[in-house]
Amino acid sequence: MDVDFGMSPAVEVLDFISNTATRVKAIATNFNGATNAARADSVYYLDEGLRLKGTSPDTGFATGMDMNYNHTFAPSGSCPPTSPVCGGSGSPNDRVIFVARSDANIDVFDTFHAIQIGTISTRDPIIGPLRVAKDASGNQLLFGITSRGVVMVSLPAFTNPLPAPPRR
Repeated sequence: MDVDFGMSPAVEVLDFISNTATRVKAIATNFNGATNAARADSVYYLDEGLRLKGTSPDTGFATGMDMNYNHTFAPSGSCPPTSPVCGGSGSPNDRVIFVARSDANIDVFDTFHAIQIGTISTRDPIIGPLRVAKDASGNQLLFGITSRGVVMVSLPAFTNPLPAPPRR
């Protein structure tokens, strides 16, 4: 016999336990909160209301992930002509996220289309957090934790070949 002194019957608890989610390895968000990403068995792109808008494949056991420092876009929504989100102003080259792989590479994905647009190679695999920062000159730097210590990569300029979202 199962006795539960909590607030839910044992049947509902059993149902909840059998429908568990996958382990989340990393979370990233842009500064305006319009785009959020969660890394689990895939990279999930979420809007400001945390609704799923796209997925990219995850590439193994690495955990690090962060967005471009200048990312101000949203993964969905209406795109009026004067809106700074959804590509209304700003460069689509800033609409990217960096996702560490287990094989000493970092994938670069477009956060609106959820498609890979590039790869950055490092000497050692990133095994911990991955962060993007900006120096006093405005250059973006990517920092990652490897088994040998901290690695810093000066981010090259990426040309995003994917189109801006349609405006409504």
